Amino acid sequence: MTFHMISKTLFPSLCIVLGLACVACSSSEPGEEGPTNGSGGGNNVDGGCASNGYVAASATYNFSFWSVVELPNLTQVKPGSDLSFDWSAVTIDFLTKPMDPAADIILATVALWEITPEQFATQINDDTLGTPAVAAFLKPEGRRTATRLFEMEPPAGPIPQEQMLSFFDIDVYPPGNNFYTFIVGSDLTPGKKSRMIAGFELNAETENTQVILDNNSTHLDYGVDFSRSQPTLIPAGTADITVDWSGMETTSRSETDPGKLNAAGLPFMKRSITQVRVGRYTQTEDELKQREAVLKIDDLADATFTGSVESGATLNLSTLKDPNGNAFTGIDSSHTWILALINTDSNNPAPWYLTFLHACD
Repeated sequence: MTFHMISKTLFPSLCIVLGLACVACSSSEPGEEGPTNGSGGGNNVDGGCASNGYVAASATYNFSFWSVVELPNLTQVKPGSDLSFDWSAVTIDFLTKPMDPAADIILATVALWEITPEQFATQINDDTLGTPAVAAFLKPEGRRTATRLFEMEPPAGPIPQEQMLSFFDIDVYPPGNNFYTFIVGSDLTPGKKSRMIAGFELNAETENTQVILDNNSTHLDYGVDFSRSQPTLIPAGTADITVDWSGMETTSRSETDPGKLNAAGLPFMKRSITQVRVGRYTQTEDELKQREAVLKIDDLADATFTGSVESGATLNLSTLKDPNGNAFTGIDSSHTWILALINTDSNNPAPWYLTFLHACD
């Protein structure tokens, strides 16, 4: 999700997105010569082996994924008060990953959404969620599990407490069309690597000033389907392979062509892929296709090679590197391998494209 850090004064805005890491890429822009589905012999079109070093991504090789994110309970809080926030009870995040509420949380954020909770749920599931106003944030950096509003920092630096409380004025932000979230995450960038979200709204009839997070503050339901997904065949021990997803891209946000939709069934918008990953696994393919494994696909890998996409719709796998800077050298037949195309700006927790890689002659 994207955050604007603003207040009712002229705070500078800061758009931050869910981002990951980087190495160089190769690409072709409109008007430049690039690989085509008919180039050379032995590409992966129609399930063939990519012996010429070219892989054309297509819906044939992709999985499908659906998700519904909900905030099941909105805590009612007293307007214009020094609220308290406590996340000590969160031991499993909304992606069902184990979490240490002290050690793993390095940023806590209070955000105002000028939409209804129902609109929030719809937009986050449709990947159209807009921008909230960030009222305050805290950098616990693994040292605490609770805070008060007045202990937190406004985005542009210190302001009078009365001004901070103006974000919680029930006459300006009445419940129904406005609500708030308290988000704890494992990255210093607001909105990146969020672990748990609690919703709350103003209520003039309550004296409560506490917002308490637990393992059920955010509910994520999801499903996966690999039944129509074919593996992508590439030569073993070869890193010089170009992946091209331009044939899946569209410029229409109302696209319905199944060949131009991402794994979540939404338009595969042009220039949306920002990262390419190849993961190596000791688990079997069937084990990794299980619902519980898909959102933990990075954690389960015993090696991950990543590359950033700076422009265009292609990337050569020889540019991928692991966190220690070691280059990807190709796949083998003794492990399970996955290729993923990722939009790090997306609210959806799953890759836009995920395919199993099989070694071929």
